[in-house]
Amino acid sequence: MVEKIRSQIANSYLVGNTSLQTAVIIVVLLFAVKISSQNNYLSESDFDSIRFNGVPFASIQATRGQIQQMNSLFNTSLAVLESEDPGYNWRSFGYEFSGKEMKIGFSEIEQGQLKLTSITLTGANATVQVQNKTFKLGVKITDIMSSIANAATTYGDRIATFTTNDQRAYLQISYNATSKLIEEIVYFVPF
Repeated sequence: MVEKIRSQIANSYLVGNTSLQTAVIIVVLLFAVKISSQNNYLSESDFDSIRFNGVPFASIQATRGQIQQMNSLFNTSLAVLESEDPGYNWRSFGYEFSGKEMKIGFSEIEQGQLKLTSITLTGANATVQVQNKTFKLGVKITDIMSSIANAATTYGDRIATFTTNDQRAYLQISYNATSKLIEEIVYFVPF
């Protein structure tokens, strides 16, 4: 099959099939962008043990967005927003305590089941713990990258990304390109 595709590509170049040439160029460019994105890979157990404001990722995920369970987990009454669209079910929680602002989103990916799809840390005192190393917004990205095993020594212009080998979820750290200070930390699941 691979040989057949190679033959078709070669023949299309010889006869001047510009649409296939364009498609091949786009695929090559997308592959180059994927390689240059500099994902940093964590083991499944490292990724699952990430803590947000001291609360384990796995515990947040296990609530499935149930309001009482989330309130119990964070030991406070969280602000809640819910979908009003019967065709798309989602629930978002807001958490603010001593500068540890955090937004947590759940969406219906499987029929009737809410799944954790995003966590965004925006507060100055909000913390993330990766491989037992805790960091927060406002610290230099270089300090974080040098302390986490398997992290790249070079990374994107304004974003450092961590994922698992199967790329089921991402932890993205956005920082100021000039000062290198972390501005936002986001966990998300691609759909």
